[in-house]
Amino acid sequence: MAYGMPLQGDPTNVMGRRIVAYVIDFLLLAGIGIAVFAVTKDQVYTSAPAHACESLRAGGLSGSCVQIGSRVYVWKGSGIALGYGIGALANILDLVVLQAVVGASIGKLIMGLRVVDAQGRKAGFGSVLLRWILLIFVDNLCFVVGLLTASLTHPHRRVGDMAAGTYVVALADVGRPVLGPAAADQYGAYGQPGPAGWVPPGGAPQGAPGWGAPPAAPYGGPPSPPGGWSAPPPPQPTWGAPPPTSPPGWGAPPTAESAPPTWGSPLPSSPEQTPGWAEPTPPPPSTTPAPPPPADDPPGPEPDAPVDGESWWNKALNKDDEPET
Repeated sequence: MAYGMPLQGDPTNVMGRRIVAYVIDFLLLAGIGIAVFAVTKDQVYTSAPAHACESLRAGGLSGSCVQIGSRVYVWKGSGIALGYGIGALANILDLVVLQAVVGASIGKLIMGLRVVDAQGRKAGFGSVLLRWILLIFVDNLCFVVGLLTASLTHPHRRVGDMAAGTYVVALADVGRPVLGPAAADQYGAYGQPGPAGWVPPGGAPQGAPGWGAPPAAPYGGPPSPPGGWSAPPPPQPTWGAPPPTSPPGWGAPPTAESAPPTWGSPLPSSPEQTPGWAEPTPPPPSTTPAPPPPADDPPGPEPDAPVDGESWWNKALNKDDEPET
Protein backbone atom coordinates (compact mmCIF):
# COMPACT_ATOMS: atom_id res chain seq x y z
CA MET A 1 0.00 0.00 0.00
CA ALA A 2 1.57 3.28 -1.09
CA TYR A 3 0.88 6.18 1.20
CA GLY A 4 1.24 9.79 0.17
CA MET A 5 0.13 9.00 -3.43
CA PRO A 6 -3.46 10.21 -4.00
CA LEU A 7 -5.78 7.97 -5.98
CA GLN A 8 -8.17 9.13 -8.64
CA GLY A 9 -11.71 8.93 -7.30
CA ASP A 10 -10.55 7.93 -3.80
CA PRO A 11 -13.68 6.67 -1.95
CA THR A 12 -11.97 7.29 1.41
CA ASN A 13 -11.76 11.03 0.78
CA VAL A 14 -14.51 11.75 3.35
CA MET A 15 -12.40 13.29 6.13
CA GLY A 16 -14.81 16.15 6.79
CA ARG A 17 -17.72 13.81 7.50
CA ARG A 18 -15.48 11.50 9.54
CA ILE A 19 -14.53 14.35 11.87
CA VAL A 20 -18.18 15.33 12.36
CA ALA A 21 -19.10 11.68 13.03
CA TYR A 22 -16.30 11.41 15.61
CA VAL A 23 -17.58 14.52 17.42
CA ILE A 24 -21.13 13.11 17.47
CA ASP A 25 -19.98 9.80 18.96
CA PHE A 26 -17.77 11.56 21.52
CA LEU A 27 -20.55 13.86 22.75
CA LEU A 28 -23.00 10.96 22.90
CA LEU A 29 -20.70 8.71 24.95
CA ALA A 30 -19.61 11.58 27.18
CA GLY A 31 -23.24 12.42 27.93
CA ILE A 32 -23.97 8.80 28.83
CA GLY A 33 -20.96 8.73 31.17
CA ILE A 34 -21.99 11.94 32.94
CA ALA A 35 -25.54 10.66 33.39
CA VAL A 36 -24.28 7.37 34.85
CA PHE A 37 -21.98 9.08 37.35
CA ALA A 38 -24.74 11.48 38.33
CA VAL A 39 -26.99 8.53 39.17
CA THR A 40 -24.37 6.51 41.05
CA LYS A 41 -23.08 9.34 43.32
CA ASP A 42 -23.21 8.76 47.09
CA GLN A 43 -23.27 12.28 48.58
CA VAL A 44 -23.70 15.87 47.38
CA TYR A 45 -22.60 18.83 49.52
CA THR A 46 -23.67 22.39 48.71
CA SER A 47 -22.18 25.73 49.81
CA ALA A 48 -18.86 23.95 50.37
CA PRO A 49 -15.71 26.04 51.01
CA ALA A 50 -12.68 25.95 48.77
CA HIS A 51 -10.54 22.80 48.94
CA ALA A 52 -13.44 20.83 50.45
CA CYS A 53 -12.29 17.54 48.85
CA GLU A 54 -8.89 17.86 50.58
CA SER A 55 -10.65 18.30 53.91
CA LEU A 56 -12.84 15.23 53.27
CA ARG A 57 -9.84 13.09 52.33
CA ALA A 58 -8.02 14.27 55.44
CA GLY A 59 -11.09 13.17 57.47
CA GLY A 60 -10.92 9.60 56.09
CA LEU A 61 -12.87 9.65 52.78
CA SER A 62 -12.09 6.45 50.85
CA GLY A 63 -14.09 7.16 47.68
CA SER A 64 -13.75 9.75 44.91
CA CYS A 65 -14.53 13.42 45.32
CA VAL A 66 -15.14 16.10 42.69
CA GLN A 67 -15.81 19.76 43.50
CA ILE A 68 -17.55 22.03 40.96
CA GLY A 69 -17.86 25.52 42.34
CA SER A 70 -19.53 25.30 45.76
CA ARG A 71 -20.92 21.79 45.14
CA VAL A 72 -19.02 18.63 46.13
CA TYR A 73 -19.85 15.17 44.71
CA VAL A 74 -18.70 12.02 46.50
CA TRP A 75 -18.66 8.46 45.14
CA LYS A 76 -17.93 5.29 47.04
CA GLY A 77 -15.97 2.40 45.50
CA SER A 78 -19.00 0.53 44.20
CA GLY A 79 -20.49 3.61 42.54
CA ILE A 80 -17.21 4.38 40.70
CA ALA A 81 -16.94 0.81 39.38
CA LEU A 82 -20.54 0.89 38.18
CA GLY A 83 -20.06 4.20 36.41
CA TYR A 84 -16.91 3.06 34.55
CA GLY A 85 -18.53 -0.25 33.65
CA ILE A 86 -21.62 1.36 32.08
CA GLY A 87 -19.45 3.87 30.21
CA ALA A 88 -17.25 1.11 28.73
CA LEU A 89 -20.36 -0.90 27.77
CA ALA A 90 -21.77 2.09 25.90
CA ASN A 91 -18.48 2.45 23.97
CA ILE A 92 -18.46 -1.21 22.97
CA LEU A 93 -22.10 -1.17 21.89
CA ASP A 94 -21.66 1.93 19.73
CA LEU A 95 -18.15 1.51 18.28
CA VAL A 96 -17.84 -2.29 18.09
CA VAL A 97 -21.17 -4.11 18.07
CA LEU A 98 -23.11 -1.59 16.02
CA GLN A 99 -20.26 -1.15 13.50
CA ALA A 100 -19.90 -4.94 13.16
CA VAL A 101 -23.63 -5.41 12.60
CA VAL A 102 -24.58 -2.47 10.38
CA GLY A 103 -21.10 -1.20 9.43
CA ALA A 104 -21.23 2.16 11.24
CA SER A 105 -21.52 3.82 14.63
CA ILE A 106 -24.28 6.27 15.46
CA GLY A 107 -22.18 9.20 14.26
CA LYS A 108 -21.28 7.44 11.00
CA LEU A 109 -24.91 6.45 10.43
CA ILE A 110 -25.92 10.10 10.75
CA MET A 111 -23.14 11.24 8.36
CA GLY A 112 -23.72 8.45 5.80
CA LEU A 113 -20.43 6.57 6.32
CA ARG A 114 -19.55 2.88 6.54
CA VAL A 115 -16.56 0.80 7.70
CA VAL A 116 -15.60 -1.77 5.01
CA ASP A 117 -12.70 -4.00 4.00
CA ALA A 118 -10.57 -3.67 0.85
CA GLN A 119 -13.29 -5.33 -1.28
CA GLY A 120 -15.96 -2.89 -0.11
CA ARG A 121 -17.70 -5.46 2.11
CA LYS A 122 -18.77 -4.88 5.70
CA ALA A 123 -15.85 -5.35 8.12
CA GLY A 124 -15.94 -8.33 10.45
CA PHE A 125 -16.22 -8.31 14.24
CA GLY A 126 -12.51 -9.03 14.82
CA SER A 127 -11.39 -6.19 12.55
CA VAL A 128 -13.81 -3.75 14.18
CA LEU A 129 -12.70 -4.82 17.69
CA LEU A 130 -9.00 -4.31 16.84
CA ARG A 131 -9.86 -0.97 15.28
CA TRP A 132 -11.63 0.15 18.48
CA ILE A 133 -8.78 -0.99 20.79
CA LEU A 134 -6.24 1.05 18.80
CA LEU A 135 -8.66 3.99 18.82
CA ILE A 136 -8.65 3.98 22.65
CA PHE A 137 -4.91 3.51 23.17
CA VAL A 138 -3.28 5.09 20.08
CA ASP A 139 -5.49 7.23 17.85
CA ASN A 140 -7.18 9.10 20.71
CA LEU A 141 -3.87 10.35 22.18
CA CYS A 142 -4.29 14.14 22.29
CA PHE A 143 -6.78 13.74 19.41
CA VAL A 144 -3.82 14.26 17.07
CA VAL A 145 -2.43 10.85 16.07
CA GLY A 146 -5.58 9.57 14.41
CA LEU A 147 -6.35 12.91 12.77
CA LEU A 148 -2.86 13.26 11.26
CA THR A 149 -2.57 9.68 9.99
CA ALA A 150 -6.05 9.70 8.49
CA SER A 151 -5.49 13.08 6.85
CA LEU A 152 -2.02 12.50 5.41
CA THR A 153 -2.35 8.93 4.09
CA HIS A 154 -3.88 7.89 0.78
CA PRO A 155 -6.22 6.05 1.08
CA HIS A 156 -7.19 7.92 4.24
CA ARG A 157 -6.72 5.59 7.20
CA ARG A 158 -5.79 5.99 10.85
CA VAL A 159 -3.56 3.54 12.73
CA GLY A 160 -6.52 1.33 13.69
CA ASP A 161 -7.62 1.07 10.05
CA MET A 162 -4.09 0.13 8.92
CA ALA A 163 -3.81 -2.63 11.52
CA ALA A 164 -7.32 -4.00 10.93
CA GLY A 165 -7.33 -3.63 7.13
CA THR A 166 -10.46 -1.43 7.15
CA TYR A 167 -11.54 1.69 5.29
CA VAL A 168 -14.18 4.34 5.93
CA VAL A 169 -16.13 5.18 2.79
CA ALA A 170 -19.37 6.86 1.85
CA LEU A 171 -22.56 4.84 1.75
CA ALA A 172 -22.67 5.06 -2.06
CA ASP A 173 -19.26 3.31 -2.33
CA VAL A 174 -20.19 0.23 -0.27
CA GLY A 175 -19.81 -3.01 -2.26
CA ARG A 176 -17.10 -1.69 -4.59
CA PRO A 177 -13.37 -2.39 -4.10
CA VAL A 178 -11.62 0.51 -2.46
CA LEU A 179 -8.56 0.12 -4.70
CA GLY A 180 -10.19 0.36 -8.09
CA PRO A 181 -8.64 0.23 -11.58
CA ALA A 182 -6.88 3.56 -11.03
CA ALA A 183 -5.05 2.14 -8.03
CA ALA A 184 -4.34 -1.15 -9.79
CA ASP A 185 -2.54 0.74 -12.56
CA GLN A 186 -0.37 2.48 -10.00
CA TYR A 187 0.53 -0.75 -8.21
CA GLY A 188 1.07 -2.78 -11.41
CA ALA A 189 4.76 -1.88 -11.52
CA TYR A 190 5.44 -3.60 -8.19
CA GLY A 191 5.44 -7.17 -9.41
CA GLN A 192 1.72 -7.81 -9.96
CA PRO A 193 1.09 -9.82 -13.12
CA GLY A 194 -0.57 -8.10 -16.04
CA PRO A 195 -2.32 -9.21 -19.24
CA ALA A 196 -0.52 -10.75 -22.18
CA GLY A 197 1.88 -8.32 -23.77
CA TRP A 198 1.80 -6.04 -20.74
CA VAL A 199 5.04 -4.20 -20.09
CA PRO A 200 5.70 -2.44 -16.77
CA PRO A 201 6.34 1.31 -16.90
CA GLY A 202 9.89 1.98 -18.04
CA GLY A 203 10.28 -1.50 -19.62
CA ALA A 204 11.39 -2.14 -23.18
CA PRO A 205 8.60 -2.14 -25.80
CA GLN A 206 7.75 -5.32 -27.60
CA GLY A 207 9.56 -5.94 -30.83
CA ALA A 208 12.73 -4.20 -29.71
CA PRO A 209 15.92 -5.57 -31.35
CA GLY A 210 17.68 -8.25 -29.35
CA TRP A 211 21.16 -8.09 -27.91
CA GLY A 212 23.82 -7.75 -30.60
CA ALA A 213 21.41 -6.89 -33.41
CA PRO A 214 22.52 -3.94 -35.61
CA PRO A 215 20.70 -0.72 -34.84
CA ALA A 216 18.39 0.79 -37.39
CA ALA A 217 19.79 3.44 -39.68
CA PRO A 218 19.07 7.01 -38.51
CA TYR A 219 16.46 9.03 -40.28
CA GLY A 220 17.94 10.64 -43.36
CA GLY A 221 21.37 8.97 -42.89
CA PRO A 222 23.18 6.52 -45.20
CA PRO A 223 22.00 2.91 -45.17
CA SER A 224 23.91 0.20 -43.38
CA PRO A 225 26.84 -1.37 -45.27
CA PRO A 226 26.14 -4.58 -47.18
CA GLY A 227 28.20 -6.64 -44.80
CA GLY A 228 26.43 -5.22 -41.77
CA TRP A 229 27.98 -3.43 -38.87
CA SER A 230 30.13 -6.44 -38.14
CA ALA A 231 32.13 -6.11 -41.41
CA PRO A 232 35.96 -5.94 -40.90
CA PRO A 233 37.47 -2.45 -40.74
CA PRO A 234 39.71 -1.16 -43.58
CA PRO A 235 43.40 -2.24 -43.43
CA GLN A 236 45.68 -0.05 -41.35
CA PRO A 237 49.23 0.95 -42.40
CA THR A 238 51.92 -1.40 -41.09
CA TRP A 239 54.89 -0.36 -38.94
CA GLY A 240 57.77 1.10 -40.99
CA ALA A 241 55.75 1.89 -44.08
CA PRO A 242 56.33 5.39 -45.56
CA PRO A 243 53.74 7.93 -44.52
CA PRO A 244 51.26 9.05 -47.12
CA THR A 245 52.19 12.05 -49.17
CA SER A 246 50.93 15.28 -47.79
CA PRO A 247 48.76 17.50 -49.97
CA PRO A 248 50.35 20.55 -51.58
CA GLY A 249 50.42 23.72 -49.52
CA TRP A 250 48.56 26.88 -50.18
CA GLY A 251 51.58 28.58 -51.88
CA ALA A 252 54.75 27.82 -53.75
CA PRO A 253 57.70 26.30 -51.84
CA PRO A 254 60.00 28.86 -50.19
CA THR A 255 63.21 29.89 -51.98
CA ALA A 256 66.68 29.40 -50.60
CA GLU A 257 67.08 33.12 -49.82
CA SER A 258 63.83 33.42 -47.86
CA ALA A 259 63.95 29.99 -46.28
CA PRO A 260 64.78 30.05 -42.55
CA PRO A 261 68.04 28.44 -41.49
CA THR A 262 67.79 24.83 -40.49
CA TRP A 263 69.03 23.37 -37.25
CA GLY A 264 72.84 23.07 -37.26
CA SER A 265 73.51 25.37 -40.23
CA PRO A 266 76.24 28.06 -39.68
CA LEU A 267 75.18 31.63 -39.01
CA PRO A 268 76.65 34.57 -40.95
CA SER A 269 80.19 35.32 -39.68
CA SER A 270 80.40 39.05 -40.51
CA PRO A 271 78.02 41.95 -40.94
CA GLU A 272 78.73 42.00 -44.69
CA GLN A 273 77.23 38.49 -45.02
CA THR A 274 73.96 39.53 -43.40
CA PRO A 275 71.69 41.29 -45.83
CA GLY A 276 70.71 44.77 -44.78
CA TRP A 277 73.45 45.10 -42.11
CA ALA A 278 75.08 48.58 -41.77
CA GLU A 279 78.03 49.39 -39.51
CA PRO A 280 77.38 52.39 -37.26
CA THR A 281 79.40 55.53 -38.08
CA PRO A 282 81.48 56.94 -35.16
CA PRO A 283 80.89 60.63 -34.23
CA PRO A 284 83.49 63.22 -35.56
CA PRO A 285 86.12 64.42 -33.08
CA SER A 286 85.42 67.75 -31.37
CA THR A 287 87.91 70.70 -32.04
CA THR A 288 86.79 72.92 -29.12
CA PRO A 289 89.16 72.63 -26.12
CA ALA A 290 87.56 71.76 -22.86
CA PRO A 291 87.52 74.53 -20.23
CA PRO A 292 89.92 74.11 -17.32
CA PRO A 293 88.42 72.89 -14.09
CA PRO A 294 87.57 75.64 -11.58
CA ALA A 295 90.13 76.41 -8.95
CA ASP A 296 89.31 75.32 -5.46
CA ASP A 297 88.74 78.11 -2.95
CA PRO A 298 91.11 78.11 -0.01
CA PRO A 299 89.51 76.66 3.01
CA GLY A 300 88.51 79.11 5.69
CA PRO A 301 86.55 79.17 8.86
CA GLU A 302 82.83 79.09 8.39
CA PRO A 303 80.94 82.05 9.85
CA ASP A 304 79.26 81.27 13.09
CA ALA A 305 80.57 77.76 12.98
CA PRO A 306 79.72 75.68 16.03
CA VAL A 307 82.39 75.55 18.66
CA ASP A 308 83.42 72.20 19.98
CA GLY A 309 80.46 70.47 18.32
CA GLU A 310 77.88 72.91 19.62
CA SER A 311 74.92 73.27 17.29
CA TRP A 312 73.89 76.49 15.71
CA TRP A 313 70.60 76.44 17.49
CA ASN A 314 72.18 76.24 20.89
CA LYS A 315 74.62 78.99 19.92
CA ALA A 316 71.74 81.23 18.80
CA LEU A 317 69.97 80.62 22.05
CA ASN A 318 73.09 81.43 24.10
CA LYS A 319 74.03 84.50 22.07
CA ASP A 320 72.10 86.84 24.30
CA ASP A 321 73.80 85.43 27.40
CA GLU A 322 77.32 86.39 26.26
CA PRO A 323 78.77 89.45 28.02
CA GLU A 324 79.26 92.57 25.94
CA THR A 325 82.87 93.75 25.31
